[in-house]
Amino acid sequence: MAMSLRSFRCAVLCTAILVACAPGDEDHFVRGHGLRAALMPPNSRVSVYESALAAAFELNDPALTLLLDRRLLPRAGGLAEDRRLPAPIETGLRQRGVIHGVCEPPISVSRKTPRCTARGPGYVVRFSEVLARGGDSVEVYLVVQKFDTPTSGSSESLRFEKAYQLVHRGNAWEAAREARVRETMPSLGSSRDGPGSFMPVTLNPPATLACPIVSELERWISGAVQPAAIRWFGSPVAEIRQISAYSCRGMNGNPRANISEHAFGNALDIASFTLADGRKITVKNGWHGLPEEQGFLRDVQTAACDEFSTVLAPGSNVYHYDHIHVDLMRRRDGHRACNPHAVSGEEVAARAARYAGKRDGGITGSLAPYRSSARSFEDRRARPLPMAEPGEDGEDD
Repeated sequence: MAMSLRSFRCAVLCTAILVACAPGDEDHFVRGHGLRAALMPPNSRVSVYESALAAAFELNDPALTLLLDRRLLPRAGGLAEDRRLPAPIETGLRQRGVIHGVCEPPISVSRKTPRCTARGPGYVVRFSEVLARGGDSVEVYLVVQKFDTPTSGSSESLRFEKAYQLVHRGNAWEAAREARVRETMPSLGSSRDGPGSFMPVTLNPPATLACPIVSELERWISGAVQPAAIRWFGSPVAEIRQISAYSCRGMNGNPRANISEHAFGNALDIASFTLADGRKITVKNGWHGLPEEQGFLRDVQTAACDEFSTVLAPGSNVYHYDHIHVDLMRRRDGHRACNPHAVSGEEVAARAARYAGKRDGGITGSLAPYRSSARSFEDRRARPLPMAEPGEDGEDD
């Protein structure tokens, strides 16, 4: 059955933190904060639910079995029973061959896989109301829980929730955005011992992130950040300081705008890297700092542009003077944003070293501050700049 599910691969699949939105309060989730239930006929609602399922599963897979949990997801988060799905919705899903039966597993935090009567093991799906986002856009939440049958063996538990933004195009609904959110593991990167491996990296403070970006972060850290740290400093990274991860909001703080990648837990803002030997490289100071700091940061940015669909670093706009923003935003045209343009660390470091040598008469490993007739470089950099805000990442966010 696993081959049928377009699942996000995480280190732990048993339990997921449910996606929900409450402004300024990440501990109290509300599904579709500020949105109202969409007024639409049953057939349209069935089409929305079918499109959400099509984004999560390969519906044409003959081995896939989906059962419907008739209990609607409550707006206030959690899984407690709220209202029930109207009978015409269930009938419509059955008639379209999307749902193959019903099952209502016990609501509990148990990691035991529930058992349902069906032709074979599969997944129980449970929906929220269809929520209106304005225009031809709606939002819906989907909880998926794996089930076994009374005659099948026991399998590892799996339960997660996804939020979908769907748009109406022509005569059909299409999933434009999706996300699954969970609490990140305390460490990222390789934790294997032995030659050629690196120590695990702590993300501080702990962040709530979507599973896809967790996987990409692990690959980026193990495959690029750690080798770059060894190359430029002779010491691996022990800690990454982040200043924004999950933050439920629309782009530019507009609740009716498209949902920010931060709202999906699909973005991370990185402010600094701390090495195992205690040295700290901040994006704010290191981007134009020592040659080795510039080389390291440019190398990790270049590698990030290969892993993530959006990378915004100092120089992209005024909001990113002190951090590197990475996300996995999916654009219809496949466009990837890498700003500023990627440049190899070796080239940047060599340029910085030559510049330092011209000013100081020799390379000392430190860049002397530039002096102007008006004020020093440090004075100019100390001018007030806007603070980075969660989700405030401009048009590329």
